[in-house]
Amino acid sequence: MRFFSDPYRLEVSSPGVDHPLNSLRQYKNNIGRSVKITLQDKDVVGVLKAADEEKILLDEEVKKGKKKEYKEVEIPFGDIKKTIVQISFK
Repeated sequence: MRFFSDPYRLEVSSPGVDHPLNSLRQYKNNIGRSVKITLQDKDVVGVLKAADEEKILLDEEVKKGKKKEYKEVEIPFGDIKKTIVQISFK
C-alpha cells in the first residue's frame, strides 16, 4: 500500500455546470432553480418561475438587512446577456 507524503487536493466538478442557458428549453428545465442573470447594466439573482418565447418571470432576491425578500419581475430575452444557474449544496 502506498501513502502520500505531500499534501494534495481533490476537486470534484460537474461538466457544464457553469455554462450559460442558451435555449428556451433550458430555461424551462430550470424553473424553480436559483439563477444569476447578467443584464446590460446590472446582475439580478432570483428564482426562475416561468419562461416563454419573449420573456422570463423571476422572483428577484432583494436583501433587506439580514432578511431576503423576493419581488416578481419580468425580463425580456432581449435584455439578457447571460443566465447562469446557481448551484446550492443545502
